[in-house]
Order: sequence, then C-alpha cells, then structure tokens
Amino acid sequence: MANNNFKLTLDTLAPEGSITRPAEYLKNNESSVAIEKNDDAKYMKVWFDTNKVGDKADAPTTWEAAATEKVTSFSSDGEYYYHLVLMDSVGNESQVYNTDKITFDKTLPTVTNVYMKDLDSTDTNNNTKISNSQTVKFGFTYEDNLSGVVSARVVGDDIETINIDNLSSSETQYEGELTFKSKDGIKTISVYVTDVAGNVSLPGEASITVDMTLANPVLTLTKDGKAVPTYINYRDIKADLIFNDNNVTGYKIWEGTEENEPESWTIVDEGTA
Repeated sequence: MANNNFKLTLDTLAPEGSITRPAEYLKNNESSVAIEKNDDAKYMKVWFDTNKVGDKADAPTTWEAAATEKVTSFSSDGEYYYHLVLMDSVGNESQVYNTDKITFDKTLPTVTNVYMKDLDSTDTNNNTKISNSQTVKFGFTYEDNLSGVVSARVVGDDIETINIDNLSSSETQYEGELTFKSKDGIKTISVYVTDVAGNVSLPGEASITVDMTLANPVLTLTKDGKAVPTYINYRDIKADLIFNDNNVTGYKIWEGTEENEPESWTIVDEGTA
C-alpha cells in the first residue's frame, strides 16, 4: 500500500516593514518614498491621501512587486501622508504603515509694499521718496499660505546683498536698515522671499532719491529790470530766486540779520523748484 505523505507549512505571520517620507516639505511634483521590508514581503501597495492613518479600502486595487522605494506624483498643494501595505506569497497582509505629514507646496510666496525711508521718518504710510542720508530704513510685507516664509534677499546696484535668514513664518512684515555705497542719486532695491519648501517669490521693488548735497540758491535783486548792488537804499526791489537743486521743497527770505529769520518755510510746489 503506497504511503502518501505531504508536508504542509502553515504560515499565518504577516510581513513587516515601514515607509519613510522624502522630506517634510516638497515643491517638486515627483517624490520618492523609502520602503523597508522583511524577506517575507513579496508584494506591496503604496498610496497617499490626506488621512493621517491609512485605510486599506483606499489602497490601489492591484498589488505590485515589493521594492525599496516608490515614486509618486502630487498634483496640487496640500498636506499629505503616505501609506504602505505588504503581502507575502501566501496572502498574509501587513498592517498599514504611515509616514509623518508631508507638505507639498509649489506656489510662490509673495512680497509686497517694499519701501525705503529716513531712519527718523514718521511716515507711517511709507511714501517717502527722498532722503538726505546714505543709511535708510527699508521694509516689506510677505505672505505664504502653506509652508511659510523663512528668508529674504535684498539686492541692488548700490548696496551689498543683504541675506535675512530669520524671518518668522508667523509674521508678515519686516523692517531693517541698509547703507548705500555712494551718496547722491536714485537708489533702487529688489526684495525676494523664500518659503520653507524652497519656492522663491517674484521681486518686489522700491526706489528712493538720496540727496546729501546742500542746496545752493542764487538770489538776484533787480530794480526796473536791472541788477542792483547788495547794499542798496532803493524800495520796491524785485528778488529772483534760482534754486539750482531739483529737490528743494521750501525756502525762507527775510530782511536783516539771522535774528529776523521767519519760523515757517515757504513751500515750493512740485515741479517749480
């Protein structure tokens, strides 16, 4: 009588593994997650969604050969989690393994309201257009709705590049000081901000005119169309004032010594200086 013996191996142990996110913040559409697995794992399912703990019901319908990495693509900004399930050759499935949160952010941050003004300026609206100092205040407003702004770079033809590495992602404004290399002239700066994911904004710009040269007005006295000497005894004399400085905003004219100087300035209308 034949002796038919069969060896049966009972395997009820599920494979084990883990899945690791590529980074906390991403700006590239494609990313690769690292997978660890024991030798029993032959197949896997990898997916991502907004759930902190994955549900097998949300996994892909088909299994693929177990590997040590998986490349996937994001399509829109948001906060996501990767999930992994492993299966061995006899159909035992592992638990769902989850990554920590991943923030996918490919939207550029914004920088607005860039300004420059005098160090002692009281212009709260930041509309200053002229300064008599090489050193001025500068500032800007920044925003990023996802990963947050962390750094800024200020560049210009007449300044050393300023790198700001301590911007707070919980705030929206920054103010500092800068010094121009040269004196008089129109000075322009450009500000770029960078968010946590590495996206760099389009530039925000501001200009200011630095004028450190003293005004040199010329006062000409005339009577009946003819120049008169400095010391005169005429009345009804006409005074012609030439500013020789396009940035003059006011002037004072008086008779006598400095003790007679008026308290108030006569304002020069824009474009008449």
